[in-house]
Amino acid sequence: VYPLGDRVIGSMRAEIMKSGAEDYELLRAAERKHPDEARAVCESLCRAFNDCDNTPEEFAAAYRRLLNLL
Repeated sequence: VYPLGDRVIGSMRAEIMKSGAEDYELLRAAERKHPDEARAVCESLCRAFNDCDNTPEEFAAAYRRLLNLL
């Protein structure tokens, strides 16, 4: 965040960090209810340390899958 006079403005980096934290909490909640399915969602994106799918379409699909688990 950045100070601007008497207020503070956000940054893109802060927004991305917030989104990542929210995604993590969503994944943990899904894992508590459906551990095998939550793991499958993760493994569909991160197949190995150096083999990850980072296309926006696949991330959006995984996000929807996690929401459906809950």
